Amino acid sequence: MLESLIIDLFEKVNRKTITQENIDIIVILLEENNLDDVTMVPIWFTDLFKSILQQENVPRTFYRREIHQGDITNFLAELEELINAEWNDCGEAVEVFFPNINMFVCISSEGNFYEIINQRKGLSTDA
Repeated sequence: MLESLIIDLFEKVNRKTITQENIDIIVILLEENNLDDVTMVPIWFTDLFKSILQQENVPRTFYRREIHQGDITNFLAELEELINAEWNDCGEAVEVFFPNINMFVCISSEGNFYEIINQRKGLSTDA
C-alpha cells in the first residue's frame, strides 16, 4: 500500500512516469526503514499520503506514536532525493512544500501531529 502511494506521489509531483530504477529505490528505502511490512506502517502515515495525493486540507491531526513502527523520520529524509519538493527538517518537525501541486505538509515528531494545507484552497476551520 505505502509503496503504491509513494509511486503515485512521485508521478504526480515530478510530473513524469516513474522508472523501474526509481521503483527499486523506493522498495529499498521501504525495506531499510522497516516500512515494507504493512504492520510496521502506522495508519496515519498512509492516510497522510492519501490526503496529499487527493490534495485535501487536513487540519492538525494528532497521532499516537507506536512502539513497533518503521523509521518514518529517516524514510522522509531519504525521499527528499526522489520527490520534487522543498524539504525543511526542523529537528522536531519536517515541513514539505510540493510546488507542482501547491501542497504544504508539516509532520511534527515532537507534537505528534501532521497538517496538510492545499495552498490554493487555504485551510478552513469548518472541517
